[in-house]
Amino acid sequence: MFNVNKEKCIGCSQCVKDCPVSDISLVDNKAEINNERCFKCGHCIAICPVEAVSTDDYNMEEVIPYDKAKFTVDAENLLNFIKFRRSVRRFKNKEVEKEKIEKIVTEIYRGTKVNFEKKAKTQIAQIVKNGWDKLPICMAKTQYSFSDNPNALGAPENFEITIREVVPKFGAGFIVALTGDVMTMPGLPKRPAALNMDVAADGTAIGLF
Repeated sequence: MFNVNKEKCIGCSQCVKDCPVSDISLVDNKAEINNERCFKCGHCIAICPVEAVSTDDYNMEEVIPYDKAKFTVDAENLLNFIKFRRSVRRFKNKEVEKEKIEKIVTEIYRGTKVNFEKKAKTQIAQIVKNGWDKLPICMAKTQYSFSDNPNALGAPENFEITIREVVPKFGAGFIVALTGDVMTMPGLPKRPAALNMDVAADGTAIGLF
């Protein structure tokens, strides 16, 4: 778990701005780590100017302050570098979510290609920019086929899938990729149970489970 020493914290908000999953907030002008979405990247420890952030997941005595003149990635410092390095992926123009979705479609669904509509591309760029690209992907698609075509029943091969939207769901903790004209609602059978429900002449409910 990551913690903030409130006596040391100066409320500069650097850790708040740098947290890739937005798991840190300022409370009474002091940083507070929620430890809900945290995946222990160590950014908050690396960026804190007063060393107010610590963790019990690692031995803090092993954390070496960065000094360009002295710091080298040799055998002695390698583990420290791996644990507390500053990731640069979020600052690169790398479409991480597209790669995840393409892997699902080609390696699990056995499709050949993923087509991203303009809106989906814009949403993916925003997700990467905000550092939400660490969240897992949930594919929203027809339940009748591995493809996005409900008429191509079962497990067809050599098909293309179109992604129209990519929406983050922070409460659930994943990113939803919407395919075709599917709606995000609980899946229903071909004949929903509600069709068998009614009220008898005497006011008794019928057709309930």
